Amino acid sequence: MTFHISNRRKIITVDAGISELQNILKDISKEEIDYNSIKEEILRVHEATVRYEAGAAYNCKNSTEHFLKALLYQKDQETKEHAERMTVISRNIGAKMNLNEDILDSLALLSALHDIGKIGISDRILKKPGKLTEQEWNVMKKHPEIGYRLAQYYNEFSHIAEYILYHHERWDGKGYPIGLKGEQIPLASRIIAVVDAYDAMTSDRVYRKALKKEEAIDEVLRNAGTQFDKEIVTIFVDLI
Repeated sequence: MTFHISNRRKIITVDAGISELQNILKDISKEEIDYNSIKEEILRVHEATVRYEAGAAYNCKNSTEHFLKALLYQKDQETKEHAERMTVISRNIGAKMNLNEDILDSLALLSALHDIGKIGISDRILKKPGKLTEQEWNVMKKHPEIGYRLAQYYNEFSHIAEYILYHHERWDGKGYPIGLKGEQIPLASRIIAVVDAYDAMTSDRVYRKALKKEEAIDEVLRNAGTQFDKEIVTIFVDLI
């Protein structure tokens, strides 16, 4: 799929950039994005980012990352805290596995942006207090691909695009969106899957109360070898 990007670089201030992304977010949140219009929404975010970068006092990578994080965190402040906790744990797992610094940095970035595709999911679904209907769940399951397309759109994030796409795959092949199995799933995605699930279970959500730490660990262990990579679970439990 080819997107045609405007060369327009109207300089705006950081505050104006945040204001613009809030307006975009309001439009996106009104209802679910039609699958065929995802590219138009990504284009809007990209062009707003280009204008934001021109006026931001950061280097290109940091300003884009700041902008995308702000866009996601406007959805839900808890997402920011969730990402910060995940960054610490995922880097610790990676270090325990003797992964190099570049991969550790990718894990940190992935922790922050793995759910960026949720900018394309309506608040009605994201913040629903009850169980999602089958139709709503099918919409929710689009967020890895929306995030993948968005990450691909920026050279500085393209290296984590596939990790975003596959972060809800399962070790037994019963995950989404592709149904990859075992080591077909990138290592970074397997690490994030464990950390994401644990942090979600130990955090209050609109539809349920947080589990105790011990309960969440038991649940992760119970799903080792089915939902999660056993080796990663073992390292994770030792660290926690």
